[in-house]
Amino acid sequence: MIAIPFQISHAVMPWILLATLLCSTLPRTASAQQLSYVSWKDPVEGAFTTEAPRGWKVTGGMYQFAPIDVRPQIDAGSPDGAMHVQLGDALLTTYVVPGPSSQVRGLHEGQTYEVNGVTYTVMHAMNGTQYSRFYVQSKLAKALAGLKIGESRDRPDIAQSLHQPLQNGATLGGTEFTFARAGKTMRGVCYVRAEPGMGGIFRVNPSVILAPAEGMETATEALQHLINQLRLDPQWQARMTRTAKEFTDRVLRNHDAAMAKMQAEYKKCLSRINATAALWNPILNPPGH
Repeated sequence: MIAIPFQISHAVMPWILLATLLCSTLPRTASAQQLSYVSWKDPVEGAFTTEAPRGWKVTGGMYQFAPIDVRPQIDAGSPDGAMHVQLGDALLTTYVVPGPSSQVRGLHEGQTYEVNGVTYTVMHAMNGTQYSRFYVQSKLAKALAGLKIGESRDRPDIAQSLHQPLQNGATLGGTEFTFARAGKTMRGVCYVRAEPGMGGIFRVNPSVILAPAEGMETATEALQHLINQLRLDPQWQARMTRTAKEFTDRVLRNHDAAMAKMQAEYKKCLSRINATAALWNPILNPPGH
């Protein structure tokens, strides 16, 4: 049986570790807004539930690109558009460092290929801190006007404070930055946990906070609550296990047909994600500013 490459624990643990950091480093002050919360369920796969700030816009869920390739993402923004938090990035694939597999395919860094239902992107190895800076440079800078990158640093203390030290090469780091919106300087931070795997692969999971300086504590609290209240659905987990086995059986019986069906599901996921991103774009970077 083919193992699910993006384990459910890989999807959730970086969020739990981040919540610990937020609890320990950002004590609440009188300037932070009071938030109340309402239940929110993953509308894509029904994979999990959490609690989101009342009145905030929330999108995302667990995206199943293939029977053995699931990726989570949640975006939440305040009613006035000033604060935004993002957990995960469903467009990020499993990475593989350049080597024989990519060389045989004639692929260079940044290009992708697929093997039995898993999409890989060729990329040199990076730890959490390095990838957090790379993510800010390569993705957030394209969406946020006037972005300027600040300090990047390792945060092993996050895992240590939860008594779950980084093991087997896993790393955790963050990068701070500022950007402009409507003539005002905004603040942001991107945290990333990177986990290496066998065969030169590694996976990353980013979490992002965007807010004006006076709103960072409130936005951080919102992110922390989303993480702390996240509960995976056991029925969905059991279904994923069955689906992975069924997919393996289909591949063994008829590889071409299984791959064709998988590609159709992959395109559906991309369509959903792109449509959601289009909703957030004018909010994160209003036209004319």
